[in-house]
Amino acid sequence: MPKFGLLGTVMYDEIRTLDGQRFESFGGILYNVLALAAVADPSDRLVPFSWISEEHLERIGREYLDALPSVDRQGLRPHAGGTDTNSLVYVTASSRREIMQVVAPEIHLRDVEQAAPFDALLVNFISGHEFASVEAFAKLRSTTVGPIYLDMHNLGKLRKDGVPVKGHRFMEWPEWFGCVDIVQGNEWEAERMFDIHPTTEEDFREVTRRMLAVAGPKIALLTLGGEGCAVGWRTANGLRFARIPAMPDVQIVDTTGCGDSFSAAFITEYLRTGDPLRSAVFAATLSGMKCQSKGLDGLRNLGGARAVMDKAYGGLLAKIDGGWQGAELLT
Repeated sequence: MPKFGLLGTVMYDEIRTLDGQRFESFGGILYNVLALAAVADPSDRLVPFSWISEEHLERIGREYLDALPSVDRQGLRPHAGGTDTNSLVYVTASSRREIMQVVAPEIHLRDVEQAAPFDALLVNFISGHEFASVEAFAKLRSTTVGPIYLDMHNLGKLRKDGVPVKGHRFMEWPEWFGCVDIVQGNEWEAERMFDIHPTTEEDFREVTRRMLAVAGPKIALLTLGGEGCAVGWRTANGLRFARIPAMPDVQIVDTTGCGDSFSAAFITEYLRTGDPLRSAVFAATLSGMKCQSKGLDGLRNLGGARAVMDKAYGGLLAKIDGGWQGAELLT
């Protein structure tokens, strides 16, 4: 019965889809919570941590969490100043403009310590301000007996009036990566760190290699939208690398929450198997399933994910079961 801690921010989202539809939804780490609840065992315990307005906390409980007995709400704290909000407008199927308003304070370590220890911690920097400093973030190590998973998301993103500042470089990434076991980024986050916007196989390898170039992470994941993902990991004999294709025959409706579904699926499967490759395949499956439906409600359709994985990736899974371990990642 693993116990998962999920740290981040519950957002109140306004989403405008590519076809012009507008809808409002809760988001942020609720995507992680609902995705994890869909694939974890019913006996697992999920403990999310976030600030949220009292009104929204009551509504989230009624609309989502009351039906999920595995979710422990002790880390969801009412905030008199309201809930962080985000306006998301899609300009292509996989890219969007956003304006974020952050009102919530950082997560208090003492709240996490009171619920510890955890078998795994999933930290998703939704607002980018969940922890005041890398020194505070580093103290999470004492709260878990298992891996700490970092989804970069908005970590290190500079904003002006809620809008991301283009061209800003995130130079402090090695300090943050040094505190965790697994790191997840996408092509835009790779550009902020390394000034590389990965589009080729060589780029994917180089970004993954750099993500593993600092002491700390054992696994690096680069999500690539319709190109699937890249995974690099440490072994006793050096670094390995593999590319996992996107799930085939996917009709994209809404990509909001796909990265969150990816991380939830990966950490669940990794705790179960300890295999980075199988975990990346499962993550790609859940992400592909999520993008075919809208908002949080799309997470209600993630049942049977392992059967979907077997059907979509049967040949690749057979290859992994036969001993395939990707390729050597040269340093």
